[in-house]
Amino acid sequence: MTLIALLLLVGYGISLDVSEEDHPVRNDAVKKGDVALYRAIVKRMETGEGYYPAVGEEQHQRGYPTKPFLTWRLPTSAWIISQLGEPLAANLLRLLTVLAILAWIKELRDLGLCRIGVVTGALMLYFSLIVVMVLPTLYLHEAWAATLMALSLPLRRNWWYLSVFCGTAALAFRELALPFALIMTACALWERSWREAGWWVAGLVAFAIALTLHAWIVAGH
Repeated sequence: MTLIALLLLVGYGISLDVSEEDHPVRNDAVKKGDVALYRAIVKRMETGEGYYPAVGEEQHQRGYPTKPFLTWRLPTSAWIISQLGEPLAANLLRLLTVLAILAWIKELRDLGLCRIGVVTGALMLYFSLIVVMVLPTLYLHEAWAATLMALSLPLRRNWWYLSVFCGTAALAFRELALPFALIMTACALWERSWREAGWWVAGLVAFAIALTLHAWIVAGH
């Protein structure tokens, strides 16, 4: 009942229609820094401009480094937000968070933890991912990658193919998910789950190709 009440309160909070003027501190925060940068890039993409020209010009104008190529984030999140729009993309990230929490609740129960252990584990994850409920976090690539990794891990035992998909998707948002994917691949090899390991390797190869293409395009700018 407590968890149901919590979900209802979260839903109510999302549905509130609050004007931007009511949050002067938040407004000041989103006018500068990374959120402002990526929001400006998305707005330019919504007008038809390409991702890489928009990133190059915005980072240069705002004093951000443009070398090495990893200072140019992968285009995945910007493309999703520009295609879906900010509200729908934000709710997609929130949905992934809820699914991650539910998946961990099931996994902790399957592992035999007592009720207090399950609730404690779910709350630990909740407090780690609650930041994605705030709209500006949508523009941070780390938020997408972290949420997908949090969803990938509990799915591995019963739905390894979904685990591989989520882990590979995390790589598409941020290359910092690479250690996670390598460890998951190593675990699959250690347990002789050859099909799972093969799909992880395929995901890593696809990521390597995508990152190489990304570096090549950045070099042209």
